[in-house]
Amino acid sequence: LQSYMDDIHSQTVFDLVHHFEAEHADISSKAIKRYRSNLELYSMFLYALRGYADRYPLDVINFNGLQILKYLYEKRKENIPFIRFLGKILLLLSRDQRTHDAFYAVGWVRILHDMALDKNNIIYSLLASTILANLDRPIHDKYVDYLYQ
Repeated sequence: LQSYMDDIHSQTVFDLVHHFEAEHADISSKAIKRYRSNLELYSMFLYALRGYADRYPLDVINFNGLQILKYLYEKRKENIPFIRFLGKILLLLSRDQRTHDAFYAVGWVRILHDMALDKNNIIYSLLASTILANLDRPIHDKYVDYLYQ
């Protein structure tokens, strides 16, 4: 899993920057073919990650899975099926309480908050609300005992 995640991370940083940002747009047939093959790679990565997220959430977190997903989200947030699939992965990861600190550290909570308030897309809102509910901790975990005595 680690080598797979490292490979995807390096491909993601290089290829998405060069293919999705306007100043680097290349519309040659070779670039389009490479772009399509990379999209297939990212699609395969997301399907594999979905399988790992349920059984090995800490491994996904430790191998920068949340950072990669955040980067992909920022580049493709207008693609509703993509965001729905990404939300399912985040939902699986959020079920394990040991992953919650990573969600806060990477910055997913703000993104999920904005998605939950999206009135135009109920899918975004429902997925984000469910993930945020999973990330919500009981009060006794947030406050030091005897603080108000």
